[in-house]
Parts: sequence; C-alpha cells; structure tokens
Amino acid sequence: MAKGNQMARRTLSIADLFKVRVFTDLRLSPDGRCAVVCVRTPDLAEQRNVSTLWLYRRDDDSFEEITRGPADAGPLWLDARTILFTASKRERGEEEADKPFPRTRLYTISLRGGEPRLRATLDGHVWDMRASPDGRRLALAFSPNPEGPARQRKAWAKAVPPTVPLHLHWKLDGVGFLPATHPSIYLMETAGRRWGRPKLLAKGPDRWDGGIQWVDSRRLVFMRWDADRKDIVTDVMLADLTGRARRLATPVGPLFGACPSPDGRQLVFCGNDDPLRGGYLPTLLYARSTDPADGSWRVLAETDGQFGQQSTLSDVSQMGAPGFRWQGDERVVGPHSIRGRTELVRVEVGSGRREVLCGERGVVQLFDAAGDAVVYTWGDYTSPGELYRLGRKRPISRLNAAVSRRFDVVPDRWQVRAEKGVYVDAFLWATRAQLRARRRSLPLVVYVHGGPSLQTGEGAFHEYAWLAHQGYPVVAPNPRGSTGYGAAHGVAICGNWGDRDAHDVLAVRRDVLRRCPQFDPERTFIVGGSYGGYMTNWMLTRHPGVFRAGVSERSLSDHISFAGTSDFASQFAFSVLGIDSIWDDPVRAWELSPLSRAPQVRDPLLIIHSEGDLRCPIGQAEELFVALAQMGRKVDEDIRLVVFRQESHGLSRGGRPENRRVRLQEILGWLKKHDRPRPKSGKGRAGRA
Repeated sequence: MAKGNQMARRTLSIADLFKVRVFTDLRLSPDGRCAVVCVRTPDLAEQRNVSTLWLYRRDDDSFEEITRGPADAGPLWLDARTILFTASKRERGEEEADKPFPRTRLYTISLRGGEPRLRATLDGHVWDMRASPDGRRLALAFSPNPEGPARQRKAWAKAVPPTVPLHLHWKLDGVGFLPATHPSIYLMETAGRRWGRPKLLAKGPDRWDGGIQWVDSRRLVFMRWDADRKDIVTDVMLADLTGRARRLATPVGPLFGACPSPDGRQLVFCGNDDPLRGGYLPTLLYARSTDPADGSWRVLAETDGQFGQQSTLSDVSQMGAPGFRWQGDERVVGPHSIRGRTELVRVEVGSGRREVLCGERGVVQLFDAAGDAVVYTWGDYTSPGELYRLGRKRPISRLNAAVSRRFDVVPDRWQVRAEKGVYVDAFLWATRAQLRARRRSLPLVVYVHGGPSLQTGEGAFHEYAWLAHQGYPVVAPNPRGSTGYGAAHGVAICGNWGDRDAHDVLAVRRDVLRRCPQFDPERTFIVGGSYGGYMTNWMLTRHPGVFRAGVSERSLSDHISFAGTSDFASQFAFSVLGIDSIWDDPVRAWELSPLSRAPQVRDPLLIIHSEGDLRCPIGQAEELFVALAQMGRKVDEDIRLVVFRQESHGLSRGGRPENRRVRLQEILGWLKKHDRPRPKSGKGRAGRA
C-alpha cells in the first residue's frame, strides 16, 4: 500500500458512534482535590451501554477507571475519601417480577484502595440522593416497591401483576409504569458498619419530591411538584430531621436546582414565574435566604437563554439540569445555554455581575465546583467531549481523542430572516467538497430538532456529520420555540404548534437554496424526531410537494389520542394547542393534528418508532402508517414503518448499539431510495414554499 493511502483520512462511519465515551455524571470531592466521573460506553458484544466510574486526582493529574460496571452510576462523596454509588447487575440472582423497580444497591469505594463494598440493598428506586455534610446520613428521593397481598406474591413472582393508576402521571418514558405512591424524601443512617433502612422523612400529599441539597447536617432543601397539574408549579421545601417541612416563598412557576450556600444562610435556584408557558421561556437565576420567615426573593441574573441547564442537543454527549454550585458564600457557578452554545458562568450574589469562565464557543456538558476548584466536561463540533479543570488548558482525559479525528465537519452558521424582526439560526453540516460543488448537484436534508424548547448548536452531532459524509448535507435550524433566543422567540409557538415554527423551517429551506445553488430544490428532504417528527408530519400533510420525502421519528400525529396516552399528557393541551383540555375544543385538536390531513400526503414517508416509547406512544406511528396504507400508499415504497422493540423514546441517544446502527441505515436507505426525480404523475407537486 502506498504511503499516501496509509495516511488518507477515513470518513466518519456508523462504527465511530460506538467508540464515543459519554460523560454522564461528575462530582468533586468536598476538598476539591479529586473528582469522580461516570462514563458510558457502548458494549457491542452484550448489546448494552456500560457505565463505570473514573477518578481524577488533582495532585498528580491522574485519571483512571476505578469500577468495572456494567451499571455503576449516581456517584457522590460521603467524605473526602469515600465514594458512594448505585449499581445493578453486580450480584447474581434475578429480580422479582412482581416489583415495578429492580432493587437499588448502594456501594462505597475508598480512595485508599480495595474493592467496592455493598452497603445497602433497597427494595425500590432511588431518583436522587445526597449525603449530609458530616457523612452520617443519606437523604433519598425514594419510591419503595409496594407490597402485594401475601397470597398473591408467589403467583406474581412469575406473572407480572396489574397496574392500577391513582394519578394522571402513572408512567414515565425510559422507566415504565410507576407505583401508586410518588417519590418522597427518606433518610438513611450511614454511620458505622451496618447502615439503617430508609425511613420516611417528608411526604407530600400526592406530590413528587426530588432535587435534594443539604443546608447543613440537620436541614435540607428539596423540590416538590404536582405532576398531575396542567401548569407547572414547583415548591422549594425546607425540612429538618424531625420531618417538619416548610415551603419557602418563591416565584410561582417551574423551578429547579435549589442550592444552599456553604454557610447555610442563602439559596439560589433557577426557573421562571410562568406556570403555563414557563417551558418556552428563559430560565432566570434567583436568590433568597433560607429563613422560612423571609417571604422575599430576588432575580439575581436574567438571560435570553437558560441558566442552570445544558440545553444544546447532541447524540454523543449529555444533556441535563445541573443547576449552580457555590464558590464560597458570595459567588455561584453554573451553566448558561444561549444562542447555540452552553457556557460556564460565575455570578456574584451581591451585585449580580457575571463573567464567562469557559465555553465562549462549544458546549460545557457537565460541571462541579468545590472551594476554588471547578471541573467540567466540554466539547465542540469536532470533539464529543473531554474532562477539564478550570485554569488548565489541556484536557485531563483523552477518552475521545482518537474518535474525535473523525468528527471533521464544522458547519457553516448564519441567521435567516424569517420575517420582519425575526431571525433564525441555521447550521449547515456539509463537507468542504460539498460546499464547493457545482450547481444543483446535491440533495439537502432539513433536520428539525426535538423539544421544541432545546437548541441545535455548537456540539458534536454524529448523525449530521455522518449524513454529510454519506452525501446528504444537513441544515439544522433553531426555529421559533427553540431556547436560547429570548422570550418572544421561545413563546411564539406556545399553544400553536405548526404556525410560526413551520414558517421558519420553510424560510430556512428557501434561504439555503438561495445561498447555495449546489443544492437541488427537487431533492430536499425533511427529517425530525419527537417534536421534529411532528414537524415532519406537519410539513408532509400541510405542504405536500415541498419536500421529496420525509423521515418521522418518535413523533406525534394525533393530538386527541396523544393527550390520553403520553406520560406527560396533563401538561400537553395548553402547551401545544392553547386549551386547558383536549375536550375543551376537540374540533381544534383534530384539525391541528397531522393525521387529519393524511389524505394530502403525496411525499414518501419513513416512520421510525420504539415499541416502549411512553412519551410519544407507538399508536402515533401506527395510526399514521395504517391511515396512509389504507388510502393506497404503497407499503415499502411510499410508506414504511420500522418499529424497534424494547426501546424507549431515547433510542437515538441511548438505545442498544445494534438498534442505533440499524436506525441510521434505515434513514440513509430511505434518502437514497427517493433521491431521484419525482414521478411525473403530478400528485407530488401540490405545493411550493
């Protein structure tokens, strides 16, 4: 083989997706000298995702794996030398079939060495846990498994018992059916050799408790919300060890990330004061005292984006809401998602002045702070992410160094004028050769993100880059409804999906075709998942003939059936349709359902769905597929349904490796199949945009 061929760069492949290590959790020790990191890796042989713990030592900048998995997660520090974590599949024996949740096993591992030590086995699911500052107690947001009647346990151990919902929020995507009792706050004694059993500390009346943080060794704060309400109102609760819980005065709306100062006197938290539209609006940073008698709070910092959240989409890195952490008693550090990036900011509690610590470009994925130490994971278009320490330019880890060389597509970015005073960010993922291609020689994929209150941005995205390498450049817009661009941009589609957001998607398509004459207007495709899948369905039913074909994943097609089957049905109607309940205006709900215009579909449609999707239940795919097939659309030519068994809504980011591979091949195969001139029948030229 010639030397030149040996040095040739290999293009990004599907196999490269499974070489990416994803950082899923990060915790600094109380003294800031060590950090424990949870890393997820696809296991192709076992067809699962394996998570293990890694340890960073600041003294010698070492970074090493300290557990073997396969499902080690949720690490936290009991003290400066002891790590607590949850694990499953370490012990032999099958779980009982009559329990909603597998047992949660708690292990500790010491920095002094030795194997992980099993400390407790809990019969139920731990949603959140935090150790008290003195390390003597563990606070848990815990759902204990219910005890069935004794005479039925033997039978139900081999035959799963029925579920009887007592709340509207009785199932959760990625988890399954929930027990009748929502999570409550429990305490466990952790001092000594034998740990105690979880004891109920604070139980809300039909409320969901979580987001625990200790104020000191005798008080803690947690968040409480009612999952059955159509509006989202979060209470910030202060409890002591006797179980007395009092609500602290806060804005009435969706809140998260309550975090007390080291001296226990102050509290910061994120959110906004709009219970109905809050998910579409910027999240602000608030501060107040921990004194329940103080009925005041104040806005510490405002934004056009989201404080306390990593909201930039990627299929190779973590998203979430880590909130803020204190540096001393006067400053806090946390993420800020804005205009396609997620930066790490520091805010002075007294003045509200903020500075960007890192992330002026790219995406800060996770972080933690303790004392003067700050560690974080960061990535950009060409890096899925590595671990960094503030003040150290070079990364601590090198877990993704090799595969990062394959992520060589850096998108062009510009703003599209959608209408007077409205501009929409667009990211064009194309290779250099494609950007230099001759006139009308290339197809174009318009990819609409999910959410919708998220953002496409400056992080690595394997699917976009891979499609570009396969000859299908991608333009990914942030239409109205996306986060990061201010209140007006975000709330513009609240209660009215398919109006201004659809207008923006079409405007981006037109603008790309105007700017880049190498893209063929007759070979544009639309692809999207979740909300993006809804938008794909909307475009093919409301604007037939604009796109050559579409791919709709984990989508919504029928507002009426969706409102009765989704795991978050109670918050759905107002958010999407602007009505309190589907039954307030079922005619509007039906007319605005893509399914109601199924007869208008003329463009080929691939529908991808997961059998276990509880966010957008599989009926949304089945209804659309059957309707189109019964109308004479030819199966496997005009319409194709691919159902992935035993997968949930998050297949594309956390599903079994083989299913993720097949999913990408299905999408590419569909694009290639229809990347040809449209049939001359004229049925597909019904609309223009």
